[in-house]
Amino acid sequence: MQQKHLKMFDGWETYPTNLCLISLGTDVELYHRRLQEDSKRLFSHDDTNICLETVISHPMHQDSLRNTTPDILRDSLVDDGDIEDVLRRHLEIHGDHYVFIRQKHTWAPLQLSEFALRKILTALEVNPAFLDILHTFGNPKQGHQSRSLGGYGVDIKYPAAGVSRCKWISELFYKLHYMSKTGREGWPWSERVMGIYHQYNGKSKSSVWIIIQPTVAACKLPRTFIANAERSFLTAHRFLIRSTSHSWREYLEYLETEVETDNRRARLDASMEPFKEGPNFRLAFSNVQRLQHKCELIRNAISVFASNTEILNGLASLERKLISNNECLEQQDSSMDMMPEVCLSTVSMLQKWAQETLESARQTRDLITAYLNTSNSQALTSNTASLNLVAAASKEDAEVMLVLAKAARHDSRTVKLVTVLAFVYLPGTFVATIFSTGFVTTWLADREASATHQSVVQGCTYMAVTVALTAVTLLTSYTWNRRMELQDGVRMSGF
Repeated sequence: MQQKHLKMFDGWETYPTNLCLISLGTDVELYHRRLQEDSKRLFSHDDTNICLETVISHPMHQDSLRNTTPDILRDSLVDDGDIEDVLRRHLEIHGDHYVFIRQKHTWAPLQLSEFALRKILTALEVNPAFLDILHTFGNPKQGHQSRSLGGYGVDIKYPAAGVSRCKWISELFYKLHYMSKTGREGWPWSERVMGIYHQYNGKSKSSVWIIIQPTVAACKLPRTFIANAERSFLTAHRFLIRSTSHSWREYLEYLETEVETDNRRARLDASMEPFKEGPNFRLAFSNVQRLQHKCELIRNAISVFASNTEILNGLASLERKLISNNECLEQQDSSMDMMPEVCLSTVSMLQKWAQETLESARQTRDLITAYLNTSNSQALTSNTASLNLVAAASKEDAEVMLVLAKAARHDSRTVKLVTVLAFVYLPGTFVATIFSTGFVTTWLADREASATHQSVVQGCTYMAVTVALTAVTLLTSYTWNRRMELQDGVRMSGF
């Protein structure tokens, strides 16, 4: 025995490849490599909080000590360097051994180092498959379904042929989800996970427990289930599952109250809809999103209850198998006969309750969605009618603009005609005025010529002067307009 304890940590650096008893088909290299990859997020190298408790058993005097308070050796570790000495001291004592590994919160690393964990798992010869349970801790990127539907793992090692059937060893490990109150105003609940490993020795009737992030009920296991008590060693697992049911019941009550409040608000909004000026789409969408989040939370709870049901069924199957194959397994006492049925009934009731709450939440969400769709349809209809009115008004405006454009075009032609007439009329008027003066009339008069000849001469002179003056006027107007255009071009190029 002393030699065994001296070698209990041999090869701990390479766990689980250092174990001698490994089930067939177990890829130990994969477990070893994944444990190395998870070490950065899974372990804390400067924060240690490990509690070891051993319920000391006295096999020779068990009958006399059954009704007395058991002796419990308890050690709390805050330094990984003492793990080997403390483990040796506990494992040298016959009894049930408990290792409690704590975690500050769900996504925080475990409060121990990778080396300390490898030493613990090596000394206790823990099945490498337990690392599948350990892998899900402290991993916020993993989905809830993969975290909650982990099921359970079990392994039974029977002795060789010819050896008493009482010398069997069983290993059972799984996860339990439970709810914890946080006191926050926005959402007063937080989901947490407890990892459980239990190794039972049928020969010595002793147990080894590893519990990660233990609940208050789990911390009471050493005092609740005394070593070699007259009850099935699986009863403790049902006790743990039942202990988490209380928090789930309170959590479902809270969710049910929230869903009923949303349901009443949705019905009130639907009944008051005809008297409202317009729907508050932002508030309605917020209510739908909140209900969708609650539906997801309820579905998560249902998946947890399904996982707990599988664990309870596995416990019952394991117990039946051990009882049928091994007569050395102690039967449950009369007070525990109905424990499996009670646990299954409790979990089944919680699952049905969650399903009904989920259905109510979905109905409320559908009611709000229908209200939103109806309001949206009404808004679209009103918007379409308004757009039709705007289109009709735009058509009328277009017709008016067309009439105005035609009138403007006619006015433009008139202005051009007046302008042309002005360019011709003004020089002519000017020349006519000059020719009407006595000076010009006297100068143009020719006494020797006939009256007809004088009229022709005066008309030609008048015409020549008028044309020349008109040409000068047009040229001046063109030059002036061209100059203005050039100045505008220079001014625009400056911008």
